[in-house]
Amino acid sequence: MRENPIETCPIPRETNPRRPWASVERYLKLRAVTDDVMMGKGKNERRSFLTEIFDLSNATGRRISAVLGLRYADLSLERTPDTLHGALTFRASHDKRQTRHVIAMNPTARATIDRVLAERPGIGDAPAFPAPQDPTKPMSADLADKWLRKAESLAGVTP
Repeated sequence: MRENPIETCPIPRETNPRRPWASVERYLKLRAVTDDVMMGKGKNERRSFLTEIFDLSNATGRRISAVLGLRYADLSLERTPDTLHGALTFRASHDKRQTRHVIAMNPTARATIDRVLAERPGIGDAPAFPAPQDPTKPMSADLADKWLRKAESLAGVTP
């Protein structure tokens, strides 16, 4: 054939493809080892941010990339009748539908944010989960995926 006969045919795209999901059992196995996933080398080796990323993603139902996009300015720590534990603002730039979401934190999310603030206090537009090499930029989803693969290996679960 000299020409592709289907070149001009539109390729169907699924707006909301079905994604794999994790069972509670899988979550608990992975959560048990997230503190063992380290970052850095030698003297600079320390616990990774995987535990907090994992907990926030589970507590809020948001994608890991949305959690990684959180900045300190997005954390509303004030407790009100509508937001008993504070609120989180997920920016449109980190949402697949480009929509800004403000959600009330549950106790698990609040405890996680308190842990982040205790370990890495910050203000303003600084990322809550900074890149290890450049703390002015948020860490990449690729690095979080690498840490998740390490946790899967430690927990003995299949990817």
